[in-house]
Amino acid sequence: MAKTFRLDHPKQRADLYIQLAALERAGIAPIQALAMLDPPKTEDSDQLLQLLRSRLERGADWVETGRRYGLFTEFDAALLGAAATTGSLARTYQQLSEHYDAQARRRGQIRARLALPVAVLVLAGLIQPVPELVLGRVDGLGYLKLALLPLLPMGLGAYALFRLPAWFRGGALSPFRAGFDALLLRLPTLGRYQMRRNLRDFWSSLALLLEAGVPMLDAFPKALGTVDNLVLRAQLAPAERALKRGGDLASALRALPWPGPPEALSFVATGEASGELPALLRRYAGQEAERIARFDDALAEWLPRLVYGAVLALMAASILGSGAFMPSAALSAL
Repeated sequence: MAKTFRLDHPKQRADLYIQLAALERAGIAPIQALAMLDPPKTEDSDQLLQLLRSRLERGADWVETGRRYGLFTEFDAALLGAAATTGSLARTYQQLSEHYDAQARRRGQIRARLALPVAVLVLAGLIQPVPELVLGRVDGLGYLKLALLPLLPMGLGAYALFRLPAWFRGGALSPFRAGFDALLLRLPTLGRYQMRRNLRDFWSSLALLLEAGVPMLDAFPKALGTVDNLVLRAQLAPAERALKRGGDLASALRALPWPGPPEALSFVATGEASGELPALLRRYAGQEAERIARFDDALAEWLPRLVYGAVLALMAASILGSGAFMPSAALSAL
């Protein structure tokens, strides 16, 4: 398999595109820009840059070559290919940078919100066996065993939960992905927001593609590919066939058992009638992003409280059950 650049984190792509936008605005050609880029350093990165540069020197297409070597994703390459024909590469680089920067911020916020509950959980695990140590029932090594052994399965469980989506997408559990995606959509409240997150990505991607000049027949399947949930993607897929038969997007979506908020279809119909579909889709995607952010904030506010309550209850039950602070336990210890 040919080696490619590894840009696994959205922040890496955001940084790449902001550099490319600045260089494009300065009139620096891609072949000269390569010497100024700073992709993630790996043992192959210098070699890949040299290969990329040599292909460009031989007249290869910049966007297609970048896609081939992993500098651009399939979705990004579709956007950039259309932008290159219209002379709007700098603007598209900027849009992609903002797109990936928003993804990186969302990931960072989730990590920040999880940090304190995790710290409290670890602290609870360390405090729980303290009564046993105070009463002399265990020595220092025994205390560490009591403290760390329960944390190990919890840590492994948290890691498995974090990696579960990736395992279903492309790992050993991928044959069960459709069932997993269907289960996600059925979860109370969380399922509805899982659906809205996927549709937000779809609308945002479709707006970017249309703004870059990609025709609807080409833009729709590429935007559909950003829908991560397979069940939801299958529900939207028949609209592509309707578009190929010459229908408009609003009619194609209304013919489906539409899973999302009905106002989305109103935005589509208005956009197509007014000739401003990309702008209205971008506006609607932004409104959805705000609604989802408010839900995330509410979830981030209440979930730690539930975790803290459970931890405190566990600690209290452990301390009281040990008898460390009961008169009889104190006398027997003497």
